[in-house]
Amino acid sequence: MEDEKIIFFSSTVLSSTIPTSYYVTFNKSISVNKIILIRFFLFILFVFYRRKDFSLYWNTCQINDHGYFEHKSVEYLKIYGEEAFDVPYYFPNVNRLKLVHYFKTTNTNRSFIDTLDRLFPLKQLEILEIPDWTMPFDELINLIRLVPKLHTVKLSNLLIYQLNLSLIEQHPIIQSIMQTNRVKTFQLVAPCSLQTLKFILKLFPNIEHLTIGTDKKDIFKILHELFRTKNHHLKSLCFTETPQRYVKEVDFYLQTQDLLTNYSIKLCNRQLFLWW
Repeated sequence: MEDEKIIFFSSTVLSSTIPTSYYVTFNKSISVNKIILIRFFLFILFVFYRRKDFSLYWNTCQINDHGYFEHKSVEYLKIYGEEAFDVPYYFPNVNRLKLVHYFKTTNTNRSFIDTLDRLFPLKQLEILEIPDWTMPFDELINLIRLVPKLHTVKLSNLLIYQLNLSLIEQHPIIQSIMQTNRVKTFQLVAPCSLQTLKFILKLFPNIEHLTIGTDKKDIFKILHELFRTKNHHLKSLCFTETPQRYVKEVDFYLQTQDLLTNYSIKLCNRQLFLWW
């Protein structure tokens, strides 16, 4: 009992000697520190987790009386819809574009290229993805010639089947693209014939990594053309939708034809990868 009294007495004496204002000040400092920590945490979340991509649907974001909004954090823009309208957005830092649908403009005085340029600066585009299978070849070329920093192109289709490629290659715009573009990675989902491949390598002479769909009967023609001429800068090649048995067949063909000596070959998710 004496011990308990001593403890009680000590705490009583201690509490009685501390001014009440101390507790008020102490509690306030804790509250201020909590607010500072919360604000700092929210700032970190904003910096590291702010939106980097934006999906634009033409028919759901038409321009209104509130003016234009700049989305400075967006770097990856995805566009949906086949008919373009004026929208209240601008993306000054976009460097990657995905055209899910090829679109036509409702404004007859504005072209496909003009519409894109009103959304973001074309000159800073680095990656172009076009899953749409109906993208006209002339629109694609007009877009590519205006994006000097472009290094990656991913297409579902390349509509050149009925075109005279020999004549097209002489066109001034095509010649300019051949001389100035920086494309190093190219992907084409649709079956790629040998003639189409030759055109792609001429149009983008700096390609290092190539992915193509192809009829299986054309694989060996393509390999023969690539490694006999060697007028390219390729470092890797990928054939999509390839059966397992082609790994051994391609490997055997390269060795017996003496086309490559130091190379690796692998099949992953029905994609046949070849790099050297």
